[in-house]
Amino acid sequence: MLKPLRSLTREVGRLARGEFEIAPSKATHDEFQELSAELQRLGQQLEADRLAMVSERAHVTVQSLVSYSQRLAALGRLTSGVAHEVKNPLNSMMIHVELIKERLDTPNQEVRQSLEVIGGEIRRLDRVVQGFLGFMRPHELELKPIEIPALLHSVVALVEAEWQSQGIRFVLNVAPGLPTLEGDEELLRQASLNLVQNACQAMPAGGVVTIGARAEQDMLCLEVADEGVGIAPEDVERMFALYYTTRPDGTGIGLSIVYRIVQMHDGTIDVRSELGHGTTMTVRLPFRSAR
Repeated sequence: MLKPLRSLTREVGRLARGEFEIAPSKATHDEFQELSAELQRLGQQLEADRLAMVSERAHVTVQSLVSYSQRLAALGRLTSGVAHEVKNPLNSMMIHVELIKERLDTPNQEVRQSLEVIGGEIRRLDRVVQGFLGFMRPHELELKPIEIPALLHSVVALVEAEWQSQGIRFVLNVAPGLPTLEGDEELLRQASLNLVQNACQAMPAGGVVTIGARAEQDMLCLEVADEGVGIAPEDVERMFALYYTTRPDGTGIGLSIVYRIVQMHDGTIDVRSELGHGTTMTVRLPFRSAR
């Protein structure tokens, strides 16, 4: 008598915990067998109801995501259109500033300074607009196998001439035998270039930028470390936000683009920094096909 009762008690407990698959009872008493069968039918019905609810929630979630994606795409088209409308007058303004410079044979110091300020601000706004367009423009990943050492060497070649004259040197520390990474080569080159440029800009007195790559299980680990001024803890949380910058001449777009590219490749990016001792950016990307 007690054994079938304990068995039924366990079955009721499983139902209470949401475990709806009830095994047929081995009870010998007809009443217990009938009760066990009822519990089994109840479990099957509850499981069917649960699956129906999950399916309905999934449908609602997909519909919400589609609606959100459509609104986001519409916003992207609108903002890109506005950015294009801003870019055209900026080009005209820059042309006219250059024409004024040519027509003024010997402008005095004050006029020259004013024209330089105007030209500099126009170029800064143009960089902001270009960066914004690059950030908002939809981009289909062009996936192919990437040789990481070759990619990083190409990035160093792009920046070396510009920054060596300012006392900055580059050290590549790439582990031998790295597998190829399936990804968009141009986007990953852009992300790496932005990280290296950011490291250089953080060292006004010069120093070493160390660029490392190694495998961590099924992930590629890319590191860019500098010996610069470091980042305050309160700024680390915001540094990937669009337009957030701590530099007077910064646009606040470069690291946002890095973050977006890393996300597109199903990766993560971490920051370790200490004021006065430099910063290390660590990007982890899976050795598998990106989305």
